[in-house]
This record gives sequence, structure tokens and C-alpha cells, in this order.
Amino acid sequence: MDKAIHKVEVAKDVVRRKVSGEVLTVEKAVEEGLHIKEEQPALKPTESKGTPQKAGRFEEVGELTAITFTETENTLIAHLKTSKPVAKITRFWMQNPTRAVVDLRGSWRYTTARLKTFKGGFMYQVILGMHPDRLRIVFRFDDIKAPKGELPRCVRTGDGLDIIVKNSAM
Repeated sequence: MDKAIHKVEVAKDVVRRKVSGEVLTVEKAVEEGLHIKEEQPALKPTESKGTPQKAGRFEEVGELTAITFTETENTLIAHLKTSKPVAKITRFWMQNPTRAVVDLRGSWRYTTARLKTFKGGFMYQVILGMHPDRLRIVFRFDDIKAPKGELPRCVRTGDGLDIIVKNSAM
């Protein structure tokens, strides 16, 4: 029985490594093909609690503890409160329907609502999605055919991150 369990664990590790390699390949292709802009400051070594990374290092799992919004006619600001500084950020556009996407790279989880729906403005929804290597924040526009505008602006704050999304139709 122990041999069978060991074989299953080894098989899971092999699959996990293959999938991780494929994800990295796709991400690189997407970044090159979609002209993704990344913000990447120098990273500091992290404590030994969290999730394993390359070469035996560990990354602390960050937590999105609160998200609030400030909405004007042509701008939406998402105020993210996080348990650790946001290091690497990826921003890009998706179409059909029009969405601006901001990825907080690394290990994250959230304890806030996954979905926020807006009424009467240019923004329809903000959706949070947890992935093994990122926390994705998707800004879905009310006009599903809105043109791509400028990428969301990300401003690091003392307790997290502000994401500023402008109405791309203006």
C-alpha cells in the first residue's frame, strides 16, 4: 500500500512540474504577444513560512484583507489592503467582454468578497480570482465592446495597493 501511495505522490509531482513549466511558457508568450507591462522591484528574502519556491526558498503567503472602491464618472480606484507589500504586478487588457486585468504575482489569498457589481457607471464588475502563482483582479467594463484604454495605474500604499482604472471610452 505504501508503494502505491508513493507512486501517486511522485506522479502528482511530475504533473505539477510539467504544468508549471507549461504555464510559464504560456505566460511568456502572452507577455510578449500582448505587450504586457510589468512592475518588478527588487525582492527581499522572505521568512521561511509560506509556500516553497525555487532552490528551497520560501515565499510568505500574502493576504488581501480588504478592498474598497472610490468611483467617479470616469475613474474607479480599488483600494487593496494587504498583509505584505505587493512586489511584482502584471497588467494587461482582455477583450469580448472588455476587461482590464491586474495580477499580484506570488502566493496570495483573500478574505474579502470575490465579486463586486456596480450600477450606473462605466464599470460593471470587479472579480477576484486566486491562482497558485497570483491573485488576479479583473475589472469588467459595462460596455462589453469598450476600446482598450491606458493600462490600470498601480500605486503602492503604506497598507497595500491602489489600482486606478480609467474609463477607456473617454
